[in-house]
Amino acid sequence: MTSKDTGKQEAAAGAATTAEEYPQGSTTILCWNVNGIRSVFGADAAGKNSARGTGKASPSPAPLALRSLPAFLKEHDADILCVQESKLSVLDEAVVKAGLIHVPNYHSFHCLSEVRKGYSGVITYARKGATVDAWTGKGADVFEDLEGRAMITDHGMFVLINLYCPNGGRSMEYKFAFYERLLAYLAKLVDDGRDVVVCGDMNIAHTAKDIWNPKTNANSTGFSPPERALLDRLTHDLEFIDVFRHVHGPDAVEYTFWDQKTNQRPANKGWRIDYFFVSTGLIDRVKDMRILGDVMGSDHCPIVLTLNVALPTENKPPASAADVTIKRATTITSFFAPKRPRSADATGSAATAAKAGSSGSRAAEKSGESTTADVEPETEGKAAKKARKS
Repeated sequence: MTSKDTGKQEAAAGAATTAEEYPQGSTTILCWNVNGIRSVFGADAAGKNSARGTGKASPSPAPLALRSLPAFLKEHDADILCVQESKLSVLDEAVVKAGLIHVPNYHSFHCLSEVRKGYSGVITYARKGATVDAWTGKGADVFEDLEGRAMITDHGMFVLINLYCPNGGRSMEYKFAFYERLLAYLAKLVDDGRDVVVCGDMNIAHTAKDIWNPKTNANSTGFSPPERALLDRLTHDLEFIDVFRHVHGPDAVEYTFWDQKTNQRPANKGWRIDYFFVSTGLIDRVKDMRILGDVMGSDHCPIVLTLNVALPTENKPPASAADVTIKRATTITSFFAPKRPRSADATGSAATAAKAGSSGSRAAEKSGESTTADVEPETEGKAAKKARKS
């Protein structure tokens, strides 16, 4: 987060709207830990399974066209898509060409890790006109997190917080510190009169109904009593509502994560660690919440929330929208491409243009707008990849 983001909480407080004033309509919010966005929606998706139905592998991979980001948004009629574990290192030309920044009719807001390449990262895609402002969780007035774990968007009627919370495998101390800052930030928003939607991979199974083997995992990372107490504080002290439990009841059993290393998904031996939580002012506007367990492509499945509110449509694009600040791929490459010379004079002009292109690329790099097509591999460290016990 830059210095411009400091004080966004106060600005957000000024945009508060009470639940009674919300215009009637319908808003659909999708949330998905994709475990590497290019493997699901980018060029790498061509060879991945996007089967639906049973949770088992299909005999052949789906065509790339069926896995494009615009097609996915259209299929689910999503007004907002919150992505976790994007694993993007930089927003460069390769990411632009993959169609992960400029999505028709949507703005994209990216939060990348600054401490590790190809790690963590969250993205929020929101319909154009629906976002008042947007900022990351990197600032001292938010979560002080540099691992790319939080993207906050203000939609006037509510603030949406897109989260990829720490697993705890590398550092339980860091996980608890992150949650303490999250809880304090949520308390501030509620005190300021804002309604809030929290969604994402919380990396905690809250109750015994949220994990397939609670007895053997009683003290495992992600289900230990101290971790579960963090969600108790969210739901009891701050009175946020777990929308899945609100809609489906305390005894419903559905999961959102399955360990790929031990192939637990076919047997549905999973964890529910992806959530929608809403503040009390929004609960009467909840229409539905579903877990899309038949959508493949990641070790998590998407979840979807439908609210009986209408998003704004006339807001100008926030300055933090990546699709506004980053040029499309064609404008980066074609402008500086040397033309075939028609004469000796033209040959000299072409050489000059090529030189200008090189200088322009260096200038773009210095300004923070990368034009290189080299992207770090989407890999995590061994400690961060440590699988949950099952």
